Amino acid sequence: MDNTMTERNPQAPHTEARSILTSVVETQLLPPERFKGDQQGEVTDIAKIGECVATLRKIKDHYEAEFYPSSGKSVKLSLDPTSHDIAHLTSDSIRMKSQHQYGQRPVDLFNQLGFLNNGLKLQKEWYEKAQNFYSLGLYDDTKSPQDLLRKPPLVLPLGDWKMGILAFDVGEKKGVPVFVFTVADEWFGVDPKDTGSKTPIEKGGGRTELDVEHITNGRIQLVDDLQLRCEETIFQILDKDSRELVSYSGIDPKVDPTDTNFLYFINTGKIYKLDLRGVAKRQTKPLLEAQIQVENPQELDIEPNGNFLIIRSVGDKISIVEKETGEITRAFDAVKGPVLVDNQGD
Repeated sequence: MDNTMTERNPQAPHTEARSILTSVVETQLLPPERFKGDQQGEVTDIAKIGECVATLRKIKDHYEAEFYPSSGKSVKLSLDPTSHDIAHLTSDSIRMKSQHQYGQRPVDLFNQLGFLNNGLKLQKEWYEKAQNFYSLGLYDDTKSPQDLLRKPPLVLPLGDWKMGILAFDVGEKKGVPVFVFTVADEWFGVDPKDTGSKTPIEKGGGRTELDVEHITNGRIQLVDDLQLRCEETIFQILDKDSRELVSYSGIDPKVDPTDTNFLYFINTGKIYKLDLRGVAKRQTKPLLEAQIQVENPQELDIEPNGNFLIIRSVGDKISIVEKETGEITRAFDAVKGPVLVDNQGD
């Protein structure tokens, strides 16, 4: 992936992470909310391109991505900028204090890393944190790159990162799917075949409002030109001009992959179903799926054949539920890693 990456397809295939409970059939992964054991932090999202699976992980106050190819070891990539990142960019000394006039300005280095919209903010944070992190003395106005690399990295968090997939033109290849990561209006792409670095994505580039909202707020296209926009405890159905038609209390709405007229979601500890065909004229309302008796559902997904709901409940319990009858075909307690589910719910 070169540095002239431009976005191609405003309606890029939305096969990216739909929730932390990504649909799983055959070779697809179904992760729980957290991977524990040797894994650090909390997995906040997951996506898959070809045979490469990417996880977005929050570790204390910063984020990293980890990529799992079909063979070989996983690759970790820091998303927030660090002192080691800027040290690798220059052979000159780097300013450690705002009043100093010599050496490389941190803002220029952060811009080189691709943080064009937050360079000054990062520089201010650098000066504030460097004082204690490096125990700067009265005359410690600059540090060499070697000085920075001798210590553990100083991480400068920018906020909560989001992950998705968009299609780009890369050289002569058209519509190449790429993992994208965004925070604070900064966008980066990672080639699934070369996951060792991230490439800044230029502003503009054909990215639509729906693309941005889809990745940052889970906004997706529905039937009949309707759109779905999610917030923390509610979701809205919008018309083709992005005007709100209706709003519902609930979380984790998912479209039935075998009948896109229907939407399933969680509200007050129950599973509901909404017929989208009557939404535009306000002729429909959510119906309780009383046959589904999973207690305290937290997240919901539907396997691609539409036969089973996949529900995560309190305590990292995963239940595979037959959609029509409500029969729980499989249940897994305290799930710590990926689970494979076939089209029979096994």
